[in-house]
Amino acid sequence: MPEFFVGRQPIFDRNRKIQAYELLFRGDRENRADIVDGDRATSQVILDGVIELGLDRLVGDKPAFINLTRGFITEAIPLTLPRDRVVLEILEDIEVDDELVEAVRHFATLGYRLALDDFVYQETKEPLLGLIDFIKVDVRLQSMPEIRELVGHLRACHGNRLHLLAEKVETEAEFEQLLGLGFDYFQGYFLSRPNIVSGRRPPANQLSVLELMRRLGEANVDVHRIEEVISRDVNLSYRLLRYINSAAYALDRRVESVQRAIVYLGFNMIRNWVTVMALSGMGDEQGEQVVTSLVRARMCQGLAEQAGLAEPDSYFTVGLFSNLDRLLQMPMPEILEQLPMSEEINRALLESEGLRGEALACAISFETGTRAARRFMDMDNLTLSQHYLDAVVWANDQRKALFDKA
Repeated sequence: MPEFFVGRQPIFDRNRKIQAYELLFRGDRENRADIVDGDRATSQVILDGVIELGLDRLVGDKPAFINLTRGFITEAIPLTLPRDRVVLEILEDIEVDDELVEAVRHFATLGYRLALDDFVYQETKEPLLGLIDFIKVDVRLQSMPEIRELVGHLRACHGNRLHLLAEKVETEAEFEQLLGLGFDYFQGYFLSRPNIVSGRRPPANQLSVLELMRRLGEANVDVHRIEEVISRDVNLSYRLLRYINSAAYALDRRVESVQRAIVYLGFNMIRNWVTVMALSGMGDEQGEQVVTSLVRARMCQGLAEQAGLAEPDSYFTVGLFSNLDRLLQMPMPEILEQLPMSEEINRALLESEGLRGEALACAISFETGTRAARRFMDMDNLTLSQHYLDAVVWANDQRKALFDKA
């Protein structure tokens, strides 16, 4: 399973207490950026920092500053980000025009906090200053007299509404000078170097991502079609449910099916979520293990539907995720720590307990040839066998639709 890396550098207040972190793209364990494609670097930070690791694990209860390229700003891709947990940072080399100003105004209206990176005063940037919350000043790019003049101008025109952040502070003397000039926040090697946080990313099927993008771009988007594409890809389902059940959403009740996640998030959010993954260029995942997961999922759901049980889609989830430990090469308890589910689903996956666990055990019995375990409620063997055969046919159809395209 591929490893990923995210750089994290603290941002301090005037009392040298950490108030936020900036998340930085890193391609390996070396503490450098090596950015070739800005959009991909941004999407990778969003995917790895927000979706994979989770903001709680990465920055605790502190805000996360995330750099955005022009494409991410004007296309509104970062709407997948929780507005109360992030500060959207506009890079210094982005041309300021009417399109950019309108996009930034849109984000501000939605409640996002915004920052201008490596700010050097230019008259063309004036339309942004009324929309921005943070001004970041690279103290290596300007002399202290120039910085003093800049601070005076910003305070005279905007008062204390703008938060001023000095970055690349490298000495105690610089810190004291900038403190005297009235900066609110500080970042740099003098205070703390970036550190690297790593994790392992489950692979996502690029064909699934591309098909999702095509489906989501259709004039009449069908929620059932979207659910079908996501549900037949175990890793996409895993990522989606982990994302919506993360602390960023703080839901009162766990979302335990793909359909409910789609309904809750809406098509626009799903479209942005898929776009982030597509930009990140994830690899393919094929093979019999995926088909095995699909067979289990469909059979568990079919058994629940015939028995008239509540929430048959959660039975599908149990079957689909029952093979994650092999697909992701991680212990199931560790997976479930990252993907918190209900106690019923956890017990079904870990101990084969409850009706969901019994349905899963029944599906597995057909794989292994264990006749003694072929039971579910009061269904006879012929009925169970038919459910298994139907599930195999369905799973093979899904695999063909997913992998055998020209």
